[in-house]
Amino acid sequence: YNASNSEVVLYSYSIGFVYLFFLVAVFTDIASAIHYCSYYPKQTYGYAFIFSITGYLGIQIVLGLVRQFGAFLAVTVTTFRKTISIVLSFIFFSKPFTIHYITVGF
Repeated sequence: YNASNSEVVLYSYSIGFVYLFFLVAVFTDIASAIHYCSYYPKQTYGYAFIFSITGYLGIQIVLGLVRQFGAFLAVTVTTFRKTISIVLSFIFFSKPFTIHYITVGF
């Protein structure tokens, strides 16, 4: 289909938004969530905007990797990035290391 990265992101996120909005509207109290967001606009809308921008840039980078170098390299790079994030998490934030961390990795 030769769709651009922006089209892929737009359609996949739009479909996901419709599904999630329907589930939230049916199974939770959406009015209290809207009230909370209006009471704390900086913490909700502001941080959501920053999170959306960084998420969009990350998706663009991954889709660019797939388009330019193929899916295998893109998956390898993202897996390596996750591994580095976990290692840095153990270095910067002290937590007890258990055998469960290893077994979950397999």
